[in-house]
Amino acid sequence: ADGAMVEVSDVHALNAAVQKLGQHKVELMGDLNAFRRKIHANNWDNDMLDFKAQEVSEKTRYLQLLWVTKELQNIIKGGDDDRKAAENLTKEKQLEHSKQLHDL
Repeated sequence: ADGAMVEVSDVHALNAAVQKLGQHKVELMGDLNAFRRKIHANNWDNDMLDFKAQEVSEKTRYLQLLWVTKELQNIIKGGDDDRKAAENLTKEKQLEHSKQLHDL
């Protein structure tokens, strides 16, 4: 067997150099993992925003194709309150009439 005598200080110096390089490599791997996590997060955000844009597009298309009736136009314009008030008045008149017939 071939053997060589090496001073302890040289072995310690080489070990320190190897540990320093190994620590640097571990730090680089940590940075790489952090960078990959950011890439995955950005991809997820992009996919989510694409989905939201598609959803908005579908809702817009639905509203564009919606048939607007006169009743719906009145509701959109805020005129629904007048219709409800007229219905309530009619119901109240019917109730009064029913009471009068019942009292007879």
